[in-house]
Amino acid sequence: MAGRVRKLFRPRPGLLVLQLEGNRVALFDLAQPGDGSSPRVTTGAFTYVTSGGGDVFVGASIDDPNVQRLSGLRLDNIEPSWATLPDSGSDHKGPDALATDCISTYAAREDQSIWRVPNDGGGTFTRWLDAGARQAVASAADGRYVYFAAYNAGGVFAFDKTSSDWRHIYNGNVWGVHADLQGVYWGEHEPGPDAGKIYVVRR
Repeated sequence: MAGRVRKLFRPRPGLLVLQLEGNRVALFDLAQPGDGSSPRVTTGAFTYVTSGGGDVFVGASIDDPNVQRLSGLRLDNIEPSWATLPDSGSDHKGPDALATDCISTYAAREDQSIWRVPNDGGGTFTRWLDAGARQAVASAADGRYVYFAAYNAGGVFAFDKTSSDWRHIYNGNVWGVHADLQGVYWGEHEPGPDAGKIYVVRR
């Protein structure tokens, strides 16, 4: 399978996910001999993939309001319309970025709104809050917060999942964010003396 790999992760044993250029997402069953891949193609100009609890979620920001979900052991067990974002009047019908935890999946949209849907049912996203997470391109979640990273001086935003309060914890050009039990991590993308620096907020 040719093309540049934009993201690679292993959400659970036996499954490898590649996000490729050209809006392609490929799922690899590592237990199968040979290629063992199942390519998925979205129609949007920007594709976002995230995982949680062993499941994989796929959304496309421009053209498709539907979020796909892969559950279980079979690569063909994909719900193409697991959850749908309502029309918000934005040019982007789908999510600019997705984040998920064991309870909910969150979607950041082009109009700076944050939406969520329960993981145990899917259905229609509901508007959660309006905030300044402009131009979101990456996300992460932990037990208390959901984080969105934004480019072009956007930075990193932390949203409290209980109170809905939010904080702008970093101002910069950020294209990736990660959260685990030890802390929250991101890097600076803007060309200049700070390019390539890695930052962390420890627990």
